[in-house]
Amino acid sequence: MMSDRPRVSSFPTQHDISRLKQTATDAVNDMGDAASVRSLAEKVGALASNSRDYVSRYPLRTMGAALAVGFIVGLFCSGGSGRRRRDY
Repeated sequence: MMSDRPRVSSFPTQHDISRLKQTATDAVNDMGDAASVRSLAEKVGALASNSRDYVSRYPLRTMGAALAVGFIVGLFCSGGSGRRRRDY
């Protein structure tokens, strides 16, 4: 007895293999992106921890540096207006 159903091959076609390769490549790329984001988050966390340690160890030095940076930024933002202005 012959059935009317077409014979289905159990071997993957070239199209199936191409789709599988693309899926695997996408998965590897996603894992690489996740690993780089995780690595960056760890580095930022370590930087924050080191910064907290430095500030708690040297509070006056940190405040002095912050005041100096604020003063310099203020000078640049004001553009020196009001200082020795020459009218030619």
